[in-house]
Amino acid sequence: MLVGRDADLSALAEARRAYREAARVSWIVGADGVGKSALARTAIGPDAITLDLYPDDAHHPLGAVADLTAQLGGSLGKDPAQSLLRALEAAGPTRLLIDDAHWMDTDSQRALWQVARRSARLPVWVVLTSSPDPGPLTERLLLLLSSGERGQIHRLKPLEEAAVAQFLRARVGVPIEGDILRQVMTSTGGYPSLLASLVAQLPSQGHPGGLTGALEALTAQVPDAGLLSHHASRALDGASPSVRYALIGLAQSPELNSDQVAELLAALGLPEVSTATLMETGLVDRSIPGRLRIRHRLAQEAVLDRATVTDRRATHRALAQVLDGVAALEHRTLATEPAERETLSRELDARIRDAQAQGDPDLAYRLSLLALRLEDRFLDDVLLSIVRSGRIARLRDLASHVSNLPSSVTRACALALLDLDKGVFRPAAAQLGHLDPTSITELRELLILAYTAVHITAQAAMQTAPETAVVFDPIVAALREQAQQAPALVGYELTALALALDMTVHHLLNTSLIPEDRIPGLAAMRDSLAGQPGSELLVSSATVMLGILEFAAGRTGRAVASLTSGVAQIPMLHMQASVALIFIRFNAGEWDQADALASRQLGTTLDMLQQPYWHQAFALAALVPACRGESDVVARYLDWQRPDRTVSLADACHRFTESWAHVCQEGVTPELARLVGPLWEQDLIGYIGAFPTVVLLVGSLLAAGHRARAVDARALATRAPYEAVATAYVLAHCDGLLAVHDGRLDEAEAHFTLARQHLDRQVTENPSGGLHLYQALLAEDTAALARRTGRTPGTLLTDLRSAHALLNRCGAVRWAERLNAHVVALGDAPDPEPGPSLLSRLTTREREIALLVAEGLSNREIAERLFVTVRTAEYHVHNALTKTGLRSRVSLREALSSHSP
Repeated sequence: MLVGRDADLSALAEARRAYREAARVSWIVGADGVGKSALARTAIGPDAITLDLYPDDAHHPLGAVADLTAQLGGSLGKDPAQSLLRALEAAGPTRLLIDDAHWMDTDSQRALWQVARRSARLPVWVVLTSSPDPGPLTERLLLLLSSGERGQIHRLKPLEEAAVAQFLRARVGVPIEGDILRQVMTSTGGYPSLLASLVAQLPSQGHPGGLTGALEALTAQVPDAGLLSHHASRALDGASPSVRYALIGLAQSPELNSDQVAELLAALGLPEVSTATLMETGLVDRSIPGRLRIRHRLAQEAVLDRATVTDRRATHRALAQVLDGVAALEHRTLATEPAERETLSRELDARIRDAQAQGDPDLAYRLSLLALRLEDRFLDDVLLSIVRSGRIARLRDLASHVSNLPSSVTRACALALLDLDKGVFRPAAAQLGHLDPTSITELRELLILAYTAVHITAQAAMQTAPETAVVFDPIVAALREQAQQAPALVGYELTALALALDMTVHHLLNTSLIPEDRIPGLAAMRDSLAGQPGSELLVSSATVMLGILEFAAGRTGRAVASLTSGVAQIPMLHMQASVALIFIRFNAGEWDQADALASRQLGTTLDMLQQPYWHQAFALAALVPACRGESDVVARYLDWQRPDRTVSLADACHRFTESWAHVCQEGVTPELARLVGPLWEQDLIGYIGAFPTVVLLVGSLLAAGHRARAVDARALATRAPYEAVATAYVLAHCDGLLAVHDGRLDEAEAHFTLARQHLDRQVTENPSGGLHLYQALLAEDTAALARRTGRTPGTLLTDLRSAHALLNRCGAVRWAERLNAHVVALGDAPDPEPGPSLLSRLTTREREIALLVAEGLSNREIAERLFVTVRTAEYHVHNALTKTGLRSRVSLREALSSHSP
């Protein structure tokens, strides 16, 4: 019987009723012993697929997702998340229970998160329990469940007094109230695990006052939550040696099967003990038939606290014989005697080197932690495996150990990474500034320093903190020098780190060089690596970085060529490359491509990077929907975080999205200056290719009557280095706007004509990166001028129709309507544009899927392309057909192809 959880049970019952229509996630979070597992198992019912996790599972990459996939009848392929998604789709309505999700390995957590956010239309209900300290999965679930549409977070607290009385009445059979009840509350705190321990001890009390007397005596005897310790003490003190050592062995291992318990006792020279006898202690639980474990982690600690050092060591030694692999090695380490330490250290050292040579940082990390129990020198290996895997949060458990070490390169890097884990990168950089990299000869220390520097500079670049760059120049030089003398594999790794660090420091953090000046040096660096063995990844990374710089310099055509020919496998570099491509596609009027890129980038960011980086990805994902007026999508993305200031790339992307949404919905109004201005005030335009937005800034300032500020804004374009033809267009357009404001209408016509010539040339010279949206902006401004003068330039109507068609294809319906109004006002008939208006009826996601249908892709192929379920693809195809009034995929394909631009 479960008491005190009526509200949670009701909400969970509703989720169980609703999941067959759409996926639901129920996350039960609370402290140890609060009853998370009991609530989850009661709510989900029998026959659910269950995954019980233990601390040891954190060390097995993809172990949890492999287990889930296997239980669903599937197998793990190259893409774990896709494998699990397919297995869920094939299984039909499914209930999943994941108990103690915080012990799940990081790779499984990320894969399960990918499934959770992409399976909205699957009939799946996932119930998971975890501690309050979230990992990668639960950290992201906070975001997914914040709206309540996909599920709910249940935060459990200890039971109130009334619920405790109900619990005791059900278990003891008589009412418990008054002072006894208050004593129970004092001794248990209302925690169900302690209440269960209390009840389990009552039969052994033999009190003359009966159960209530025994209860009073017991709570008076062990106040302040000492119940589990007392329980464990009674169970161990009164037990046979076999029961005693079986309990200690179970407390030292996540779980054992019956045969392993028998083998454990045999290794200790003891007779077997029955499962029933172990269960009678009230400390042992049977998770599934034949498998035993201590009922709760708090009970596990209580058993171990009551065991002597000799008992624990003897049991560890026996477990080392029963188990195998790293688990056996762990128990050997815990049981080792002083005389055995040197031999075991050598064995662990050899295994660590082997794991490092095989490129398995997770195994190296696990082995290094064991070795660190023996000698502090293994901290180098622990830290190296952490920085290689990028899982900096693992250092949290070693913080006190690190702080007590003497000064060293490893300690300085560990302290820097602990600062970085808190999101504080400037103190992290300062930690490295105290080191002399030229004096470091130990290769492991140099690798640790290099990886630490790469992690710090990546975050500094995201936060546009160029002042930190001075710390890292000496490190780059030292890496290059040591790389030439190191063994081949290490030398290659040092070279790669030197290049990654050099690119970040000199081509992202160094603001003293304009992008135009950085490009030749980086190109020479890339060319010098070309053709060298094993340099493919470095050359590709350098090519992508070149694309980013070309984008910032306004060479949009070259930028597209570089960005699409290189592969950015480093998450931070991948994000910046995506930013460049998204904005280029957006300005070119290729909004469906821009939105697809932004959607994929959002997924990559949520899957691979931590919360400080999510804001930028959300702002990019909102860009096209915001300009199309999809307010629900925009609210979901932009309301997640609204910056008060514009000091980072994420803030700049947010302002850029809001600015263009305003242009599309309202036009160039006085309000626009508030959105565009911060991009220029904080010198962030180069990072997001926003140089041409000076036209929006000048126009909005003039609309607000701030001519002097508009003149100052126009001057910004003369000081910001950018591609010459695009700069000439911007200046001519701004001059035209100023002339209109001053009433110099003839001059304005001349300026707008010149602006059109420069813009046409820019579009011609950059076929894949033309500023087509600015053609629509210029056409609108020219049309407004023509309506004032009564003179219609010969190309204006053609320009308006072309811009109208572009905006309709993009889905910027409000803006397209404004242009059509100009066409009517100038005395011509509007163009209905039947093809583009067909797409304009659809949401961004429906447009994307409709265009894939037009390419001839099946629902399964669409699902593969977009990493969604087939059911989701079918849903969006159905919606697209319904909204367009078409009956089949063939008719949709024909309609879109016949009206394609």
